[in-house]
Amino acid sequence: MLKPKVLTNVLHEVNTDQVTCAMLFNKEGSLLAYSGVNDGKSTADVNAALISNIWDTFERQGKDDLVHTMIQCENGNIAVTSVSGMLLALKANSSVPLGMLKAKLIALTTYLEPHLLTVAKDSKF
Repeated sequence: MLKPKVLTNVLHEVNTDQVTCAMLFNKEGSLLAYSGVNDGKSTADVNAALISNIWDTFERQGKDDLVHTMIQCENGNIAVTSVSGMLLALKANSSVPLGMLKAKLIALTTYLEPHLLTVAKDSKF
């Protein structure tokens, strides 16, 4: 069983002055867990819905081998990946190099995936 408080604490580990939010949500855009420095839950809910829609758009365009996507915005960057049938996203300031953001995303995915696979198999997300 995965404990929500522990999951939030793990997501919080990637937050810095420049990486402002880590979110885990299903592919329909429902937020499962988040940790944000400047973001509240309502902002994270909206972000999760928008990011899942963008991911779905890429998948519908035939990008079956989609692993990561990086979204550059005016006020920062977002890195997204699929983990155990869910989506994991990191939001950062534009000062964070995309390579560093991707490295944090991969490290967090590598850590979370075995635990989330167990939960996903047991509860059939």
